Amino acid sequence: MKNHLANPELTALREESLALIVELDAIGRDIESKLGIALDKAWQLGKRLVRQKEILGHGKWLLWVESNLPISDRHARRYKELAEANPRATCVGDLSEDSVRKFRLGFVPEKDRPKLVGDRALPRAFHHLTLLNDWRRLERRLEIGQAQLDQEAAKKDLWPMFEWLAGRVYGLTSDTLSHLRPPG
Repeated sequence: MKNHLANPELTALREESLALIVELDAIGRDIESKLGIALDKAWQLGKRLVRQKEILGHGKWLLWVESNLPISDRHARRYKELAEANPRATCVGDLSEDSVRKFRLGFVPEKDRPKLVGDRALPRAFHHLTLLNDWRRLERRLEIGQAQLDQEAAKKDLWPMFEWLAGRVYGLTSDTLSHLRPPG
């Protein structure tokens, strides 16, 4: 392989690249340090928000936050959830990786969405195929061993749906199905 460092342009680009790598490493260390500090402050705030909620009682905390603290209810809930997910933590290093990941993902800003005339929430559409798709997923999980099925409990829990389908869709009567009814 030729020695490409003899090329003056490549040498200059290499030197510029090395300088940028050094700068990026320093910035990365600074970001990590500041993220650690921010995480500690968020966890400390979360512990205080948890205590405030305990004192205020159910249903009053968000109103209190809105009236007394200059943070959104979304952020207040995130801080509180970070503390609640780590009740035994004594320092930031004790926080679970999962709770830290969820907390950091919360910093991704929500997209600005313009308010348009006619905007409204659409009701959830119900369709029999939704039930069928859920059943297929369960069936597959059972086949590959990801789920276990308590047959007696399933018979009891699914009987009303089976009876409804048999009568509504297939026109069978309760008398016809009586010998299939699970005990209890």
